Amino acid sequence: MVKRPLYSDRREVNAICTIITFSWSYYFDYHIRVYFSSVPRPKMTAPSIRIFVYGTLKPGEANYPKYCATKVVDVKTALTWGKLYALPQGYPAMTLGNETVWGYLLYFTDPRVLTALDELEDYQPYRDVAANLYYRQYIQTYTPTGLSLGEAWAYLMTEEQVVQLGGTPQGNSWWSSQSSI
Repeated sequence: MVKRPLYSDRREVNAICTIITFSWSYYFDYHIRVYFSSVPRPKMTAPSIRIFVYGTLKPGEANYPKYCATKVVDVKTALTWGKLYALPQGYPAMTLGNETVWGYLLYFTDPRVLTALDELEDYQPYRDVAANLYYRQYIQTYTPTGLSLGEAWAYLMTEEQVVQLGGTPQGNSWWSSQSSI
């Protein structure tokens, strides 16, 4: 009796290797999934829309309840660099500058808030800056102690528009509807 090798044909060896590889792959894949499904994962949060407000959109001011109160997810006292003006129309304006301007950094998760605020501030992104009442721009924001809070949107006005509207510099860098009465 002639002893036949266990696997005499190369095709048999390839088939067995394929089965072993597939089995190992399946086993490995299954256990990796089980392991990672039991590992707690950080909650994914929606991206934040950050807006620096210094006037009627601040908590306690006229436009906060309608435009921000039910949509805001976080509020932080903040400051930035600019120049603050009180306008005779009863609201403020901020221009680019090198003075401290105090306000709040509002955090939103719904990007539609920008559309509503753009309408309130008479800003249309495709219109010329001079044709808008305010224009929206990213600015650097800081904590009261000077630590960076990163960039945030802010509604600014050009110097020419401030002059045209009769703006007066707000010396204390904080605007309030009570102080403009």
